[in-house]
Amino acid sequence: MDLIYLLVTYIKDLKMIEIRIFVEGLTERLFVEKILYNYFSNKWIRIFWISYHKKKVTSSNIQGYTNLINAPSKPTYCFIIHQCEGVGSISYQVNQLSLTTNTFDYLITLRDLSRSIPPPPIKPIDSRAKIEESVKHIKDKITDFDKNTHKIKSDKLERMEHFFAVMEIEAWFLKEIKFLIKIDDRLTPEYIKQKLDIDLYNDDVELYKKPSKDLDNIYKRVGLTYNKREDKGEEIVKYLDYDQLFTNARKDMPHLNNLIEFIENCNCITE
Repeated sequence: MDLIYLLVTYIKDLKMIEIRIFVEGLTERLFVEKILYNYFSNKWIRIFWISYHKKKVTSSNIQGYTNLINAPSKPTYCFIIHQCEGVGSISYQVNQLSLTTNTFDYLITLRDLSRSIPPPPIKPIDSRAKIEESVKHIKDKITDFDKNTHKIKSDKLERMEHFFAVMEIEAWFLKEIKFLIKIDDRLTPEYIKQKLDIDLYNDDVELYKKPSKDLDNIYKRVGLTYNKREDKGEEIVKYLDYDQLFTNARKDMPHLNNLIEFIENCNCITE
């Protein structure tokens, strides 16, 4: 039986709030999973992920509840994270879903601006103003494409939102700072500034052109390497300080703040 059909039936039977999240790849999926668990720490949630790789679909499911005393008798939220193969795959999979089901309460996408489809209208993107102009342009293009090419109906479009990790999601990791010391205690912000002229305290990290490369260069200072493999992503999301991300770090990263505000608004649904 079709996996999507089984999920829809399961969610409908338990009357959960269904939130679909489409991400570009593995690193984004690992981060989104972890941020959901940490934010909804006093609720019983259900998370599934579906991965599309070379036309092969795999899936898993995770049951999360961290406060059994206050947990409801059944999960309140069901998050289905669709791990795609880049932004082109996101567009295709969103369209496929819109053709097959109308059950979701919300649908969001998380994309990199640097590899967005359509591409940013302004290059180089070297200022906050250019970021915001590019994001607005691309959001408008995505909505227009979904409406006029994918023929997604207006009631669905109203429940869809698009978020950007700007250049790459690794920029958000870098601003948290403390996780690097857990990787290697030599990787202090002062050491990184001295060796690489990267000022994690004061830089607007969402303007970094290639944050994953910056992170790799930081790792190399202590004989390590960073790439987007699963073990590297799992290590980082394990060490991130989510209280810091939810409070101070978000103030310096408007697009992380946009994502967190969406999650907070979801939480208000059942308050």
